[in-house]
Amino acid sequence: MKQYIPTTSDYLNSRFLAMQLRGWKRLDVRLRSLCPVCMDAATYVMGMTEQEKSLLTREELCALQIHRMSNEQIYFPIDGFRNGFLDVSKAYKAKGNKGLSGVLKQYSVFGPAYVLFVNANDSPLTEWDKDIFSTRVPMSNGAILKHRPLITEWRANMNIMFSPEVTDGKQIVEMINEAGVAVGIGSYRFKTAKGKEGKFGGYEVIWRSDHKIPYEEILGK
Repeated sequence: MKQYIPTTSDYLNSRFLAMQLRGWKRLDVRLRSLCPVCMDAATYVMGMTEQEKSLLTREELCALQIHRMSNEQIYFPIDGFRNGFLDVSKAYKAKGNKGLSGVLKQYSVFGPAYVLFVNANDSPLTEWDKDIFSTRVPMSNGAILKHRPLITEWRANMNIMFSPEVTDGKQIVEMINEAGVAVGIGSYRFKTAKGKEGKFGGYEVIWRSDHKIPYEEILGK
């Protein structure tokens, strides 16, 4: 009953090529976690009935809430990163960049569709941990234990296509870093769409392709 998603990370390649022919720039970045990321709202589990959930153990239900490829490698949908990026861009209005959020939404494309999590040495990340916490049941005013899956430490590679007429690589990286420390990804992240605050999902950029540092130098970091 695992959620298997086919690897379709190459589907953006033709679009990226078309953008490059029109003068758009590509920026590759390496991300490193600042704290664990919590995955407890995978689509597969959200579509299950309460009866179906009751047939599973807490550990089994916890395992089903992780985004994983067919080879068990953990991933996270690109929309989580891009939404944080756009959320941060709205704050730039206060810095005199009015309308930047709307412009970047039209003139920046993030890829791949599924951001694969890897270890520091670039090997596929397949292991995860669980956080056990108690929550109250409104009807009985009692408490029950729940499990939520955590990926304690991860690395990931991501690429961004952008129009140099709108922004540059330096600003892109600055905003990705701000999204990593102010918004985050996953459940119970630093900032949610509803304004709630959590403690998971932080990340930072540790390498960018427009600098002259060889990619191999950041492996293991």
